[in-house]
Amino acid sequence: MGSSKLTDAKVQRTVAKSPGLSLYQLSRRTRWSLGKVDGAVSRLVNAKKLFIVVGEHNGRKQSQVFPIEYRPTTKVSVPSHLLQVGNPAWRDFAYVYALDNTTIGIAGRPLPEWDKNASFAEKTPTALTKDHVDFEIPEKFVSFYQLATHFFTKAVSANNVLINVGAAIQEERPYPS
Repeated sequence: MGSSKLTDAKVQRTVAKSPGLSLYQLSRRTRWSLGKVDGAVSRLVNAKKLFIVVGEHNGRKQSQVFPIEYRPTTKVSVPSHLLQVGNPAWRDFAYVYALDNTTIGIAGRPLPEWDKNASFAEKTPTALTKDHVDFEIPEKFVSFYQLATHFFTKAVSANNVLINVGAAIQEERPYPS
């Protein structure tokens, strides 16, 4: 096994154990130079084994590295014990609201206060399993929030789901020549 393959394997293992590390943090964990880590990350990103979220932290650009399986999808699955799944809340539909330019609100029943303030809203079907409530984020939201190219997080609060759209995902990384 070549030296770069060993380097890549160690970087991939480190990222799997600690997703979201910056390149600097990754170089500290591996005790390698930033250049060596950057090269390995570039190879792994281009091989679709890792992805990078480029954001801002304390006014500086920061790249966080994640395993590819952490990439968010537009299918949302929420453990049902976190929601009050009753009749009719969450049974048949979820109500999706564009609350602001970075926040999507999702409720199990219509919320007039969100509907009044939302840029747009849609109803989407839900699928209930024994342990989860599953639904797909409507295409209008995927397009508006650019969810195919942006990282987002989900939180549950007061029987509602909030999706916060964050930094851009970098799927290709030029390798220094």
